[in-house]
Amino acid sequence: MTRLSAVALTIGLCRLAVGGAHLLWLTRGFSRPTPELSMGEGS
Repeated sequence: MTRLSAVALTIGLCRLAVGGAHLLWLTRGFSRPTPELSMGEGS
């Protein structure tokens, strides 16, 4: 399937799960809009 080691796959999947859980927490279960990144001048 892939050339990545089992450890690398496990770490990647854990990071994906933590990121998804964090997004759920930030949006209160997707009932609020997702945060936006503003990189304009003066911010």
